[in-house]
Amino acid sequence: MAFSEKRLNKYLQNENSNIVDAIALYYWNIELSQALYPALQIFEIVFRNSLHRAIADLFKNDYWFDEDFLRAREKQIICEVKYSLKRQNKSLDPNNMVTELSLGFWTSLLETHYEHEQILWPKLLPKVFPHISKKDRTRSYLSKAVSRIRKLRNRVFHYEPIWYWDNLLSQYESLLYLIGCLSPVSLEYLKTFNCFKTLHAEGYIRAQGKSSSIFLENPKTPT
Repeated sequence: MAFSEKRLNKYLQNENSNIVDAIALYYWNIELSQALYPALQIFEIVFRNSLHRAIADLFKNDYWFDEDFLRAREKQIICEVKYSLKRQNKSLDPNNMVTELSLGFWTSLLETHYEHEQILWPKLLPKVFPHISKKDRTRSYLSKAVSRIRKLRNRVFHYEPIWYWDNLLSQYESLLYLIGCLSPVSLEYLKTFNCFKTLHAEGYIRAQGKSSSIFLENPKTPT
């Protein structure tokens, strides 16, 4: 078995847990992460596209990445992305820039700095999140909500445990809500192949049979 003892220790719930339970939780975590991937991917794409379009319209410039309103930290990220694109022999056009910039960059544009003197917020809120409820239409709320999604996204994309999160289901509901606020059409499309709630409700019991057979075939798995 290719799992290290250190990695499996993250999946031992308590002193009564055994290696079979740990492997079952590991596979359940994989299934949960896999089920979250479509929603996380759709959110990231529609969020960055909506924010890019709104800022471009504000400055009447699709190349707004060179505008002075950005902080030094964001300017540095822009420089790094441009350098990366040049090394790949790709043009520095808006499409390539938007694709290459990380979710962390886009999330940072929701921070307090960009509300000072109304650089971006609150005036862009109705344009970036056109379908959000009035009570949630604040930079503060959206900054926190998107940051939570980014944290979840990073754990999923880096193969970290998420199965034990008490608020995992509510995090998923928040993710769906924000997708709907950005693009109802995207949310409806996502619903056609959504299975996260079912997998979450089933728990790791279904994976125990699989983990038992794996352990029996590989009895030298670290314990």
